[in-house]
Amino acid sequence: MKVKVFFFFIIFFANLNFTLNAKEITKIVVKIENEIITNYDIKSEILATLILTKKEINQKNINDLKQNALENLIQNRLKKIELKKYNFTRSDSKINQYLNSISSNNIQNIKSLFQENGIDYKSFVDNIDIELKWRNLISVSYTHLTLPTKRI
Repeated sequence: MKVKVFFFFIIFFANLNFTLNAKEITKIVVKIENEIITNYDIKSEILATLILTKKEINQKNINDLKQNALENLIQNRLKKIELKKYNFTRSDSKINQYLNSISSNNIQNIKSLFQENGIDYKSFVDNIDIELKWRNLISVSYTHLTLPTKRI
């Protein structure tokens, strides 16, 4: 009897360890040209959103953001692909200005919150860089256009 109980616990804990490790495997969810989006990217996007909006990290809030997070990541990758056609340089001063605006001038607090929650801060900053470059592209593209005037 003791051997059976011992054997049961060995199998149970081995199975539990395998299940926990299986959850940590990064899987590709979407591939757009040479850019990929993984389950880790989606998790990080959701957690970053919850942290920055100061919402509780719970399963309901996570489920509510899943689709939106994936759509944001797809848009980000599409922008990144398009931006490769142009020669925009990274502006660390604009990135820091943006980070200060969303952190009440406490960027270190965001870094700490991201680290505590296992979010890649560098990827977050890279996404900000892509968004700022995209805004620049849109601005440059449309400043040369003149809109037709409508006669009344």
